[in-house]
Amino acid sequence: MWRLTRDEVLALLKLTNCLLTGDHFVYTSGRHGDTYFEGKLLCVDPKVVVYLARHLARLCLSWVEQPINPIDPIDTLIAPPGDAIVLATAVALAMRRRTNRLVWLVCAEKSGDPNEHQFQIDPVYAPRVTACRTIIIDNVAT
Repeated sequence: MWRLTRDEVLALLKLTNCLLTGDHFVYTSGRHGDTYFEGKLLCVDPKVVVYLARHLARLCLSWVEQPINPIDPIDTLIAPPGDAIVLATAVALAMRRRTNRLVWLVCAEKSGDPNEHQFQIDPVYAPRVTACRTIIIDNVAT
């Protein structure tokens, strides 16, 4: 069913050497921490990307399928160019397989300020993101 535990996710990230721990890192936001995720290294093993994407797809779909207050299904995923778009593509495909519904994928540039957490979406994508249920797939969280 592609339900991974926290330890299984961490093991997959460590398998690709993209999860670095036990050191001092200064993130782009200026915050400090002892763990760093290098998304570029995740993409070197497509099998790991697929496993994580299936898990993320299940999580995303479970948020909207709550029996107490179901909401409209997710239409669109937004991701920045680069390694995050690889994972977002795999998540969109996994969501489509589970629901048999088309899930659009929109590539959006991040704003210049890393503390703003804003994406600039090309106007050509406006019809895809206006009044749609969207999820952002990104490789940075600080």
